[in-house]
Amino acid sequence: MKSVLSLLLFAFMFAMPTVAQTIKDDGMGLKYIEQVPMFVNKDTKLIVLVHGRGGDETSLFSKKSVLPENAIVIAPRGPIDMGGTASFGWYNVTNGKEAPEPVEAEAENSRVALAAFIKKMQKKYHINAEKTVVWGFSQGGAMALSMVLTYPDVAKTAVNTSGRILDQFVPKFQPKTVLEHVIVFSGHGTNDKLLPVKFAKNNKETLAKKGVNIELHEYPIGHELSEAELKDIKEWLKNMPQE
Repeated sequence: MKSVLSLLLFAFMFAMPTVAQTIKDDGMGLKYIEQVPMFVNKDTKLIVLVHGRGGDETSLFSKKSVLPENAIVIAPRGPIDMGGTASFGWYNVTNGKEAPEPVEAEAENSRVALAAFIKKMQKKYHINAEKTVVWGFSQGGAMALSMVLTYPDVAKTAVNTSGRILDQFVPKFQPKTVLEHVIVFSGHGTNDKLLPVKFAKNNKETLAKKGVNIELHEYPIGHELSEAELKDIKEWLKNMPQE
């Protein structure tokens, strides 16, 4: 009996996902952490977590319990140092009329860098765009949307939480015939003062016209994530709609 229990414990330990203990470098300028399941099969998804302004690679990584157990989870660090401890972003911002406006050159550089990063991870783990999900919060949400709308050959599914479409990326959107294969979960707080919920409503209207399969979920919160939203994301990923 003791030997059987030992074998079961051994099997359990090695069936658990492995988590990077140190920050890795993709060789192109983006540092990241990852969690890779012991066994990868045809249903394994690559989920890329993109933090918001002032966060780092651990910000959404700490929410990974809502993700499918057999997913490869990768969280890159934004290339812009915002100053302070563990404070990074994908672009600096200036004051806008209704919401912060991006420094366009930085946003564009990050868009291109993130797409290249995801492609490298896909090649490393033999995952295609159909099995790739990009989940971002705030700035990260804007970056996640930019991936599926301007690089649908890289990712066809996005989870956008408290983010918006950046105007500068609209001319780079792919044609409707391509975007009809894109799927988006959008979550936003109705009490969000930094980025009012009307941006989320505008996102939905714009993307629906482009043929994107988008769901908008609203929550009585500010510029943040709630347990209800995380639960909805978990269920949505588990029963993800077809394109």
